[in-house]
Amino acid sequence: MASGVPGHGAGAAGRLAPLRHRAAAAPRRDRRDRRGRRGRAGRRAHPSLVHFDIWPGNVFLTFGDGPPRIQAIIDHERSFWGDPLADFVTPTIFGELDETDDLVTGYREAGGTVELTPSARTRLALYRAYLYLILLVENGPRQYPEESYARVRDLSVTHLTEILARLRTA
Repeated sequence: MASGVPGHGAGAAGRLAPLRHRAAAAPRRDRRDRRGRRGRAGRRAHPSLVHFDIWPGNVFLTFGDGPPRIQAIIDHERSFWGDPLADFVTPTIFGELDETDDLVTGYREAGGTVELTPSARTRLALYRAYLYLILLVENGPRQYPEESYARVRDLSVTHLTEILARLRTA
């Protein structure tokens, strides 16, 4: 299916098809530790393309008759093939995701499935830690002005420290 963005259509999907078939044919290994227990992150979700930087500034909408339609999604440099739950991290940055969140409600209304189980919350914490590390590291090449970056840096350090402490005691 073509995406409407030059260079990101059937050609890219065609190049990825052999990898998808190879991954599907690979034997599934049960991830257990030496004592036979599953990890706290639980079972892995069926992988999908995760943008990992979804926020209003990266989604272009067209308005007309009917509801707004997505015209384009930009800034895909953080994208990866993985757990769709990870796409809930950036829109709720420096916060928590819960059952009453409009994002969860809208996702479910659109046909998506999300269960905020204890293992899902552990995975969310790991994805948040990953995002906070990105925010801390990317200042090197991007050289944000101190006055605008200080708040993001301080929040990232604070939240990363809290998440790592929570994961250690879980």
